[in-house]
Amino acid sequence: MKEVVVISGKGGTGKTSIVSAFASLAESKVLCDADVDAADLHLIMAPTIKERHDFESGHTAKIDPDKCTLCGRCRDLCRWDAISEDFVVDEMDCEGCGVCYYFCPEKAIAFPINTCGEWYISDTRFGPMAHARLGIAEENSGKLVALIRREGMKLAEEKNLDLLLTDGPPGVGCPVIASLGGASAVLIVAEPTVSGKHDMERVSELAVFFKVPAMLCVNKFDINPGMGKAIEAFAKEKNIRVMGRVPFDPAFTHAMVEGKTIVEFGEQGEGSRAVKAIWGRPGKKSAANLKTQYGNRICFYALQIGVDPDGKKLLEQVVETGQCGTYVTGDQVTSPEGMADFVRRIFLKKAPSKPAPVVVEKGVILDSDGDGVPDNLDKCPGTPMGAVEQKTLDPGDAGDRKYSLPRSRLRVPDQGVKIRHCVLHAPFGLSDGRGLSPVQNPLLLITYFMPGLS
Repeated sequence: MKEVVVISGKGGTGKTSIVSAFASLAESKVLCDADVDAADLHLIMAPTIKERHDFESGHTAKIDPDKCTLCGRCRDLCRWDAISEDFVVDEMDCEGCGVCYYFCPEKAIAFPINTCGEWYISDTRFGPMAHARLGIAEENSGKLVALIRREGMKLAEEKNLDLLLTDGPPGVGCPVIASLGGASAVLIVAEPTVSGKHDMERVSELAVFFKVPAMLCVNKFDINPGMGKAIEAFAKEKNIRVMGRVPFDPAFTHAMVEGKTIVEFGEQGEGSRAVKAIWGRPGKKSAANLKTQYGNRICFYALQIGVDPDGKKLLEQVVETGQCGTYVTGDQVTSPEGMADFVRRIFLKKAPSKPAPVVVEKGVILDSDGDGVPDNLDKCPGTPMGAVEQKTLDPGDAGDRKYSLPRSRLRVPDQGVKIRHCVLHAPFGLSDGRGLSPVQNPLLLITYFMPGLS
């Protein structure tokens, strides 16, 4: 299972809008809203809550007036001035350090764990979702982020789903750190402003520190193209893959008002097309990179399980990028005949027909490369006329096993010929006339010089 976390260096970049759009495009996934301080993915996903749990973390001191002797020890020790003159703890000021609890001589202070929020397991129209809500001014949001991610992963494993799509928190603080550890990749959504660039640079450094591969998407790119290009230049300098640009599109706002993703609201809009291109691009781009690396040695054979039209389009693009291979659906390989045909196309190739026999007139000696040396004696097949004399070799310095061919034995080739070296792998039984065996001298290197060449 893979996890993609969508983050931003600052709030308001459009991160949740991008995540919700991905939710409508991805298959076999669990959604996770890890922005627990200001969760809003549920506004678009409209989840039906199946499980509700309290989130407990941290402590707040409480003084029992029946046991308190008003000695003042707790007020002297409290560094936060959270205890009033009448010995009542202010819950907003108490940091939960526990000093008063541990040092109260009368044991008059309780230290109960706090209920700081709730977390949920829900169903949405795009699949299961793990999300949470932290109470107002409550602490320990990093712990709640870690909890939600664990529950999302558990949910994916139980339902045998392949992807955890996480809407991460903004900034670079504890919640963001809790959302990055162990993720497969992060997508940074940036806006083309000075603060957007600054905060994107900070959060990208965080991804590098945790060794999580980072990608970049610039939202509302066209409102400041110059700054957008500066952000992309920084990303390329830091080896962050630029996935694409999303233009400013009022349809995002209209979609949110209607509780829809941008893809649901209008598939042909500029914003919708841009988001779909970003989601579909990794497969096509990876295929292009592999094709560039391996050339004609690689083909792509795509097998689609399901009927998603965007998935079909992407797989067909991958096959097209490979310039060979084929695309088939799961239905086409369910029968033994269909699977046999699929395997045949991938692994087997029709044997070429046997070439017609060459009819050679009696007494004619074949010289395929036209170098004047019969094919049965040609040690450098494919060498043009005059490139090298192959009949005899004159040993040079026997001490270091160098062999040379006097210039008098070279035929001067045409000026257009560029061949300078011919390497001979000596077969068994070949001798140089001085008793050197093929094992001692397995390679004969003949170097010749062209007129006018240094």
